[in-house]
Amino acid sequence: MTHRFNGPLIGIVLTGLAFAVWPSSLWAQKIDFSRDVQPILSDKCFACHGPDEQERAADLRLDTQQGASAVLSAGGSEESELLRRITAEDESSIMPPPEHKKPLTTAEIAVLRQWIQQGASWSRHWAFEAPLRPALPQIKDAEHPIDAFVCARLRQENLSGSPAASKAKWLRRLCLDLTGLPPTLDQLDQFLGDDSPEARKTMVQQLLASDHFGERWARWWMDAARYADSNGYEKDSVRYVWPYRDWLIDAFNDNLPYDQFVIKQIAGDLLPEATVADRVATGFLRNSMVNEEGAIKYEQFRVEGIFDRIDAIGKSVLGLTMQCAQCHTHKYDPITHDEYYGMFAYLNNMHEATVAYYTAEQRDQIAQITEDLQRTRERIQSANPQWREDLERWIAERKGDFESEPSWTVVTPELLGDGGQKFYPQPDGSLIAKGFSPAKSTERFAGQTTLPVINSIRLELLMDPYLTYGGPGRSIEGTAALSELKLFAGESPDSLSPVALTLAKADLDPPKRPIDSAKYPLKNGTPESDRVEGPASFATDGDMQTAWATETDIANTNQPRVLVVNLKQPLQNPGAAAGRPLHLRFEIACQHGGWNSNDNHHRNLGRFRLSLASQRFPEHRPETPRVREAMDVERAHRSPAETKRLFDAWISASERFADEAAEMAEIRSRHPRPTPQLVAQERESQRRVTRLFHRGEQHQPRHEVQPHVPASLHPLPHGQDPQSRLTFARWLVDRRSPTTARTLVNRVWQAVFGTGLVESVEDLGHQATRASHPQLLDWLAVEFMESGWDFKHLVSLIVTSETYAQRAHHRPDLAERDPRNRLLARGPRFRPEAEMVRDIQLAASGLLDRDVGGQSVFPPIPQFLFNPPVSFGYKVWREDTAPQKRYRRALYTFRFRTVPPPFMAAFDAPTGEVSCVRRPRSTTPLQALAMLNEPLSIEAAEALGGEIKRQDEDLRGALSAAFRCCTSRTPSDGELNYLLRLFEQESTAGDVDPYVAVARVLLNLDETITK
Repeated sequence: MTHRFNGPLIGIVLTGLAFAVWPSSLWAQKIDFSRDVQPILSDKCFACHGPDEQERAADLRLDTQQGASAVLSAGGSEESELLRRITAEDESSIMPPPEHKKPLTTAEIAVLRQWIQQGASWSRHWAFEAPLRPALPQIKDAEHPIDAFVCARLRQENLSGSPAASKAKWLRRLCLDLTGLPPTLDQLDQFLGDDSPEARKTMVQQLLASDHFGERWARWWMDAARYADSNGYEKDSVRYVWPYRDWLIDAFNDNLPYDQFVIKQIAGDLLPEATVADRVATGFLRNSMVNEEGAIKYEQFRVEGIFDRIDAIGKSVLGLTMQCAQCHTHKYDPITHDEYYGMFAYLNNMHEATVAYYTAEQRDQIAQITEDLQRTRERIQSANPQWREDLERWIAERKGDFESEPSWTVVTPELLGDGGQKFYPQPDGSLIAKGFSPAKSTERFAGQTTLPVINSIRLELLMDPYLTYGGPGRSIEGTAALSELKLFAGESPDSLSPVALTLAKADLDPPKRPIDSAKYPLKNGTPESDRVEGPASFATDGDMQTAWATETDIANTNQPRVLVVNLKQPLQNPGAAAGRPLHLRFEIACQHGGWNSNDNHHRNLGRFRLSLASQRFPEHRPETPRVREAMDVERAHRSPAETKRLFDAWISASERFADEAAEMAEIRSRHPRPTPQLVAQERESQRRVTRLFHRGEQHQPRHEVQPHVPASLHPLPHGQDPQSRLTFARWLVDRRSPTTARTLVNRVWQAVFGTGLVESVEDLGHQATRASHPQLLDWLAVEFMESGWDFKHLVSLIVTSETYAQRAHHRPDLAERDPRNRLLARGPRFRPEAEMVRDIQLAASGLLDRDVGGQSVFPPIPQFLFNPPVSFGYKVWREDTAPQKRYRRALYTFRFRTVPPPFMAAFDAPTGEVSCVRRPRSTTPLQALAMLNEPLSIEAAEALGGEIKRQDEDLRGALSAAFRCCTSRTPSDGELNYLLRLFEQESTAGDVDPYVAVARVLLNLDETITK
């Protein structure tokens, strides 16, 4: 039927507000403040008369009822100053001021006039009121709750829904939505042959139980989580964070309740008895970019990382634009500048740590190693009944050695290096290097001492959560290689002379071995010459080609180390008696890295401390710090782990157990190599102070801010630590939260239907687009929470509705009235995300490897993209040739932030630089070129063409099967005849394999890459 609009409504449509949220019956109803008035005030007035006190004009607030009452006369629109100002003809009086270029439309003025005339009733913005379950509309034949709300909305507009899609179309839509993959021919045949009333529900349950469900929805969440396999910024170094991706896949497959899903990602490390998986989940916070440029201030970009985390939490969990309050009180939403930094404070007290992650198979290997080691210990102990007494005797002897060691005086350097790294003094006198880490470095540290004589130097390599696996080095494995340690001294800082050193001794003395040139290569594959690594003596032998390395077996590599060296001759301080210091310069050379710092070739020291002593260090080697700590614990108070550590150290140091020590070393050598996963780890030391940054500028800190949350939302959970990040995480998913459940429901709806019930899924606040079905949004939000935050239940509820099952065909009656399908009068039809486009190609061609989880892979990408000038620095892209890697799903493709995979970029995939919860969806010629010419697309066409050729005896049947693989339906006779003609033409031309030519057409059909 013809639908007529009145004049004011047409004005609203012309201003760009979707008519679908302005029913034609609006003007016959009472004006609703939240739906009709507040969006106008927010868009046109709040910038100058809103929450931000610094930008507020004339001391007038229009975001609160009390403030607005100064310019309103309820029931008397003509007497209201508000109406007089918005209708004034004088440019000096009219509001908004002309220079703001946001004039009110005639329709908007009419709304405000009618609202005032009706009494100017006021209410809070709907998104800041906790959702309540609305009553279901009583619609005949609408048994599903979603259908009831949608049908009621359509009836308001005198419209009706569309017929159901065909079974094949519905199944394709369902498979893409639930697994991200098209249905296989077996799935199609099974479903089409099932005529039972429960066929659809059965298929939904099968797909919900598929491991590919977790892959599809993990990839969806990865956009919000800023997932990428590199650090971003200039260097864009490689990071290994695929364990977080695996955690997401498992979480969705296991149907982890959404409240726990969020809590673990924000504060999994703080949960009681937190597991490694709980810690890996906090990779959500650590997916922020990391700047490693040489001139940066580490603290500046640590803070930038927290800004990014708040932005991600705001968009993905709260559905609010939190970053607006970073510089000032939010101009539109009730979030103050101070409240922003209250949330900042919850995230400000954590280490940016890196832990060792082991796969299930590796954990089994470790369990076997642990068992084998314990069996060896027990055998030694059984053969030596007096082992406890012998062990205590050895401990006593070693502690006697300690008594002969000198007393150390820590040197606090004044000049903190000059090789590009930034060194930060720590309270214990140590230094930690952060920011840029060159592939090779020589750092110089100036200091002084008042000791009258110096005979020895101690270099301690210390652990720190900032370093990979805790360090003590800066390599990608937390290790270091010290090429040379030098000392210079003199009475004047301008005149320092070299000091001769003897060969160093350390608690770890690895054997001489060639450098691992695969990890630390020279440029252009230059062969290694004389570079070797090994024992501590290499650190002071005067040869830059040798280095003391901290690597040992994997299980024991990451622990503190100590190196000591005596001076060849005592170093006198002539001015000591007069109180004058001796000036020093330490040089620490780490020249055993590779050539490319952008590819993690560095092996620099991470956290270290320098000390001097007046006495010479005795002949014995220094003890490993952790063993020495265990020795200081009385026997009766030692933990089992401490006893085991001491026992192993005794065995390795005793000549009588040389064979057993070698056996235990061989067992440890089987230890698998972990993956470094970025995680959050709460600081145990004094809490970091958070200060509000004036205008968001870090160099303008103001008053101290304690952790707290926006008062406009909901209070913190009762009885929990108000300063804990775990409390903040629980607050985010509190049942009283007005936005959390709505945000998740809205984002899932967008994933299924292409547009959210509120289109601005990242922002439900005052600037949000109008909800197309507000009651449906609230009903689903309440249902989601009351189901126990059951994600699969929510998805199942949506896809089992008749609204979802509708045909997606174009309808002339909707072309003008609802071109974007906001009223849901037809089924969803749009091109899915970039990753699905790629996966459809691989699946239809038969190439797709369907293994779930694991490391990122390297499909073919032009190599020139990874070299300057296209890339800032050289990057390594080792193209995978094995099918099980080359043809994996697109979510496993390795992603450099600065050099994203071209195919993904062409189809609007985000780079991971910021949180993204709403991808753009463009249509460009470049996409067609990528589909036709990109290497994997060509290989997919060749594979599909090969499959057609194998069935050449029945070409018509082979083409029909290939068509079904691509579109999930049987071709019509006309479509099949066209393909046969194309095949004949290409066969006659002889330029292109006709089988591949037909396959390329099929893979590039709009229907193939459209849901």
